Amino acid sequence: MLATGLTALAGSIGVNLGTVSKARDMEAATHFMEETLDSLSAQPYDNLLVLNGNTFYSQATAAQSLYRINLAVSQNELNLLTISAQLLDNRTGDALTRIILYRSRR
Repeated sequence: MLATGLTALAGSIGVNLGTVSKARDMEAATHFMEETLDSLSAQPYDNLLVLNGNTFYSQATAAQSLYRINLAVSQNELNLLTISAQLLDNRTGDALTRIILYRSRR
């Protein structure tokens, strides 16, 4: 009886630790996305089109990175850009989120 209770408690702790780990992972992913969007907002309009198709990694190399952002930039109308940033889990390839922004010439 005691062994069953301890096994259930250990399983519960393992689930809780897994939940905490996933929450930390999502916090790191969110922070990476925010930093990348801040960096993009600092770019002049004309530089953004050149970034179309680029991939940004959360660490110095792709192998070290837990996350990546694939960027797509297109010009819809005269002086209006559509910027799509897709955040992916680099370990699984799963898409975590996609943000679409519009930028006009200032």
